[in-house]
Amino acid sequence: LTEDGQVHRQSGGFSPAHGILICANEVRDRKHLEDTLSHEMVHAWDHLRWNVDWMGDLDLKHAACTEIRASALSGECRWTREAFTRGNWSLSQQFQDCVRKRAIQSVLNRPRCKDDVQATKVVNQVWESCFNDTRPFDEVYR
Repeated sequence: LTEDGQVHRQSGGFSPAHGILICANEVRDRKHLEDTLSHEMVHAWDHLRWNVDWMGDLDLKHAACTEIRASALSGECRWTREAFTRGNWSLSQQFQDCVRKRAIQSVLNRPRCKDDVQATKVVNQVWESCFNDTRPFDEVYR
């Protein structure tokens, strides 16, 4: 629940103070839980490896990069999930579009982000390096 009374639904999150958080009432099934854990584990790895600015007070690029990586590496943007869960039946660029859309939405939710134009600009600035960074994995899991 946000300060203005809006319901903010999410299946999990990462907090530097508390670690990976799972919202059990939002998890639909085992695969959703696995994708959520994978996503949050990428954030945990980035936190330990790169000292991410989680609040975005210094630089929204940190938030954009870790969200691009988490969405790309977790499996949450694989074709079957997009098609059967979200109804996105696109064949070309579906994976990249999903990762980009989810990263922009996440950056947009940061207090320091002014609007969707700024969120899109920040994601585009870090896209190439962050989308192609599969560490600690050898390749993208789909």
